[in-house]
Amino acid sequence: MQLRDPQAGVRYGAAFLLSWLSLTTLPALATAQVPRAPAARQGSFGDFAPGSSNRSELARVHLVSGQRELKRARKATAKSARLHGEKRDSARRRAARALEVAAREFRAVLEFDPDSIAAWTGLGSAMQQLGHSKDALAIYANGLRVAPEDDALFAGWVTALIELSMIDEATQACETLRRRKPRRADMLLTGLTSWLEAHRESEDPTTASKAAGLETWLKNSAN
Repeated sequence: MQLRDPQAGVRYGAAFLLSWLSLTTLPALATAQVPRAPAARQGSFGDFAPGSSNRSELARVHLVSGQRELKRARKATAKSARLHGEKRDSARRRAARALEVAAREFRAVLEFDPDSIAAWTGLGSAMQQLGHSKDALAIYANGLRVAPEDDALFAGWVTALIELSMIDEATQACETLRRRKPRRADMLLTGLTSWLEAHRESEDPTTASKAAGLETWLKNSAN
């Protein structure tokens, strides 16, 4: 299972959520495309064409494996924080390898069960921890096509959006969510506030401009 052009993931992910929030009238986002969740393929394991029960079992096996690798990655990452030099680097490499394996396992799940919320969440988390925030944004958005009310998927989408400094999209979504889903609006506000604190003194002109605009928006939104 492959997402479409990975470099376009940022457009895919933002566009879907803004569409979901009834914001498709925005000219810059109304034409962006969103990849559909993949259809499960027959014969993914050689000549074996599994039936529905076998497909469910294979999906479960891959899901358990992916979740196990995520746990290994978390342990290795936590361990690396206590180490130095080559030992720290070795622990980080182990974490990265575990995340790569986890991502493959979650993609395998989606071959058999494109509606697996746990697989979309796990895949987004793995890609995000590997530093692929654009891909993660698209993955979380695809997951939210399956389960629009899932808080873990939405939280992942928010985190990826903020990591990519997509401040305009985040504030627009927040304004709409205030009326429809205030708890989720609060999640966005928390992320936006954290981003502002981290970038308030940025020397990059573009980032500084975003920070100034966000600070003004936050002040106005509080009134």
